[in-house]
Order: sequence, then structure tokens, then C-alpha cells
Amino acid sequence: EYNLDHLIQYDLPCIIKSITKIANSDQLIYIGHSQGTTQFFASMDIHPDLHNKIRAFIGLGPVISLMGLHNHSLIKIMDKTRLCELLKMVGFKTLLIIPNWMSKLIGMLIYNCWFYFHGFYLIVTGLCGKNSTQDKINLKRFGVIISHEPGGSSITNVLHWIQMYRNNGILTKFDYGKKKNLEIYGSEDPPAYTFD
Repeated sequence: EYNLDHLIQYDLPCIIKSITKIANSDQLIYIGHSQGTTQFFASMDIHPDLHNKIRAFIGLGPVISLMGLHNHSLIKIMDKTRLCELLKMVGFKTLLIIPNWMSKLIGMLIYNCWFYFHGFYLIVTGLCGKNSTQDKINLKRFGVIISHEPGGSSITNVLHWIQMYRNNGILTKFDYGKKKNLEIYGSEDPPAYTFD
């Protein structure tokens, strides 16, 4: 049932405090990719006490908005069909969490079977867009990449990202609906994260 709010509010501060404690260091270098950068930016905003624990930040594929994705076909389909809401309603808790043995098998099939290689390449270009993947993926390492992706997530977390898409790309706290939002946030609409 976790969503991005939980990762921002609880997980990242706990991770930072645990690593500095285990490493017996006052500071660390944070390297985040995609959602990990979003967690970092928002967490730093609501947890100013963590600023002095960060020596440096390296953001790979940083995301603080989905404004440029209004024509992304997969996100549009998930939005229009209310796929996440439907999956959640029928009891699904996670999305795209694949057993380790299956990930390894897929990686091996990609290296050994033309059909799997091109099939998964079509999936990746469908998810990321052909222009964004052209000449950027080392095809010799494609099986390794695919055997580690997708990382999967909770349905609620994916729904949080779809809500951001629906909200013109702006990251807000999770939208529980007007009644519950009023109880939790004191307003019918969830508040937006700021990145000051």
C-alpha cells in the first residue's frame, strides 16, 4: 500500500540515517535514478535536518514533473482505462514484480532468441519512446538490462505517478479522494510538493 509519500517521508530519511550510522560517517554521497531523484528532492524539502548529511548528490534521469509526457501512449492507456484503480479494486498489491529466476531466464532468452530480443526491444521503445532510446541502449548488454528491469512497485505507488500525470505533471501528495483528503490534508485537494 505504499506510495511515493511514504518513500519521501519515511524510507529515504531512514536509509540516509542508517547508512551514515553503519559507515560511521557524518555524510554520504547520494546517487539516485529516476524515482530515487524524486524522493531525494522532495525529502530534502520536508526534512531540512538531512541537508547536512549529504556531501554530494548525483541525479541520473531526474524526475520532478511529468509535464512532457502528455502524449506517452502507455501512460495515456493506464489513465483512460483506470488500470491501477481496477487492479487495486480486485486485490492486486504490486505491479511488475517478477521472480528472480524469471528475470534471469528472460535475460538468457534475449541473448539466444531473435524473437525475444526484438519483442522486448519493442516493449522498451513503447515504454520509453523510440526517439528516447535510439542509439542510447547498448544492445550487446540488452539482456542484462532487461534481466534487472522492471523493478516493480506497489499498485498504489504506480497510481501516485498516474495521478501526477492527471494533475498536469505536478507532483502532489497522494489523492485519496475529496473526503479523505479533507481529513488528512485539511483540503479537498492534495498539496503539491515544493522543490525549494
